[in-house]
Amino acid sequence: MHKWISARLSAVVVAAFVVARCSSSTPSNPTPTPTPTPTGPAVTTVVTGVQAADGTAGVQQAGSPPAASGGPTVSAATSTTVVPGGSDIVTLTSPTAFQSVYVSVPSAPGIGPASFDPNRIGPLAAANGYFLLRLPAPVTSAVVISSLASTIARGATFSLAYAVANAGGAIGNTVTSNRARSDPRATCR
Repeated sequence: MHKWISARLSAVVVAAFVVARCSSSTPSNPTPTPTPTPTGPAVTTVVTGVQAADGTAGVQQAGSPPAASGGPTVSAATSTTVVPGGSDIVTLTSPTAFQSVYVSVPSAPGIGPASFDPNRIGPLAAANGYFLLRLPAPVTSAVVISSLASTIARGATFSLAYAVANAGGAIGNTVTSNRARSDPRATCR
């Protein structure tokens, strides 16, 4: 009789283990997978502030800039080299009036910290966040001044992207401009 109770108890324990194991692998109320947190460097690792020539300041925003929605097209005239801690000045021009400017850093290889995540190799490419500059009135041309981080490394390259929106909020396509850090000390002898 004692062997029969031990065998029965063993069978109950094994059955309980199997049921517990199966129910944990296929839960009836699964937890949704959380949205991954952005892993790129903050936009402020490249651009620390944005303002219009009249002094109107842009505001840093989280996430990615909004997608184009049929707004004004824009062109950007600027230099291709930058000095860490300096300013990047761009003239944005559009045949259609705009009142908001979006400034982002879509490509910044080597700017941000290297990733030590085993699922990634090399430096992080795009900066997270952007600046939104709301102009006091609609214009067809605006000078935008971006303050650059003083920590931009020698040999670093990156892109600045600009998009504009009309007073109704329709956003045009993004135009990008590639930049490279200049090193004035290297050319002075």
